[in-house]
Amino acid sequence: MNRTGFVIWWLLSAVLAGAAEPNRNAFDRATARVNDEIINHDYWGAESLAIDLASAYPESAGAPLELVVTYYTWIDDYGIADSLKSKFLGAVAQTISLADQAIARNHDEAYAHFYRGSALAYRAIFRSYKEGVGLGNVFGIVGDARAGIEEMKLANQLDPSFADPLVGIGKYLHWKSDKFPRPFASPRDARDGIAMLERAIRMGPRWPEGAAQALGWIYITEKRWDDAINLVSPLVARYPRSRFYLEIVARAYEGKGQYQRSEQIYQDMLDNLTPRERANDYMVMKYQRWIAELALEEGDYERACRTALPLTRLSYRGIDQGWLDRKKRLVDDVIQEACPKAQSRGR
Repeated sequence: MNRTGFVIWWLLSAVLAGAAEPNRNAFDRATARVNDEIINHDYWGAESLAIDLASAYPESAGAPLELVVTYYTWIDDYGIADSLKSKFLGAVAQTISLADQAIARNHDEAYAHFYRGSALAYRAIFRSYKEGVGLGNVFGIVGDARAGIEEMKLANQLDPSFADPLVGIGKYLHWKSDKFPRPFASPRDARDGIAMLERAIRMGPRWPEGAAQALGWIYITEKRWDDAINLVSPLVARYPRSRFYLEIVARAYEGKGQYQRSEQIYQDMLDNLTPRERANDYMVMKYQRWIAELALEEGDYERACRTALPLTRLSYRGIDQGWLDRKKRLVDDVIQEACPKAQSRGR
């Protein structure tokens, strides 16, 4: 399963929830601009807009949360956890601090609880990726995640019409069922998470594009290929350059056994990388690796080997080792299976 889509869109889909400030519509429009930049992978533009937003709304926890979203998505897309870690954790801390101040002024402020919960959830996800999950940190990571979800539950209780917390809760439940063993999770969590996310979409979250993306990745994990394609196809049309949506469609066609169609989407994503994106070896490796895997699935061992081998010679300068190791293991799997078979056929 694609971890970028699986995790990022739980988080991103829950953020555009409005603000507690009097000028609510202006805040919503500003956050929408930030999120459009994120969807289109312009993280530099998103960061600039989010900084401006934080300056315009210095008491809003929702403003630094936009920076949290920007930095985490940037980290995960580019594999640069080390270089952006301090900015990310600083934005998390600022979000929590401002939310705590808002809650101290008015404990029944739903948005403040939602913002605080979202920041805690981000921190849990970041730690699970950066550190891995083991006996030494599982209680801390689960503690952050559970505290974050409790804040989201409270936000929904305080304002039952507030759909966005349900997106976060539903995505968390499904993620937890996959990520954690018993007694921390169970198969029922996955079912409940899907039902909650579908309910949130019916209610109408403030950012339906993100909620649909989150559900699309869940459909992929549940092998509901056609549901995933139908759900995100309008978003592909709206954001034709966004890899977040295209990846879902590519994965769905792979699941349906339409390997050539899936490969063409991955190739298009690779061909459409900007010069700045192409300069990032991790970015290139992500999509070229998928093409190699599809060639392997089609039984074209020579092409799979030929596509995967160059990925071992890239420099990956500046890429976080944890992020890189997860992807390189998948490249190694292709090489170990495809290359011996290709050599055997060539004899």
